[in-house]
Amino acid sequence: MGTRSLIHFKDDYTVLCTIYRQIDGYPEGRGKELADFLKGKKIVDGIPFGEPTDGLAHGPGCLAAQWIAHEKDDVGGVYMWIAGDGCELVDYVYTVTVKDFQVTLQCTDGEEVLFNGAPSEFDAFLTKLNEEA
Repeated sequence: MGTRSLIHFKDDYTVLCTIYRQIDGYPEGRGKELADFLKGKKIVDGIPFGEPTDGLAHGPGCLAAQWIAHEKDDVGGVYMWIAGDGCELVDYVYTVTVKDFQVTLQCTDGEEVLFNGAPSEFDAFLTKLNEEA
C-alpha cells in the first residue's frame, strides 16, 4: 500500500485546489519534492513584459497550476480532489499558503503539525526527523 497524501494550495482565505497522490507521500518523498519546487519560486503580482519569467508565479493560482504541470505526467496516480476535503483518508497533508507574496509550507500527519515554515527550511526539518528516527 502506498503512502497517500494531499496538497492544499491556498491564498489568505481560500483553498484554491487540492491534489491527491497515492504513493510516496511521506516527507522525504513528496514533501521534499514540493519544498524543492517551492524554493525556486517568487510570487509576483503582474507578469513582467519582456523580462525572464523563470521561477515566477503570478499569484497562488499560478503556483498551483505550475505544481500540477510538474507532478502530473501520466494516467493515474495523481488526482484533483475536493478542495480542502479528505484529510482523514491520507497519511500526510501538505498545505501551501501564499500570503503577502510569501510562501509557507505546512506538513501534518493527520493529527499533528510536523513542519510549518518556509520551504527553504524543510531540509533542516528532514535532517532532524531522520536523526530522531
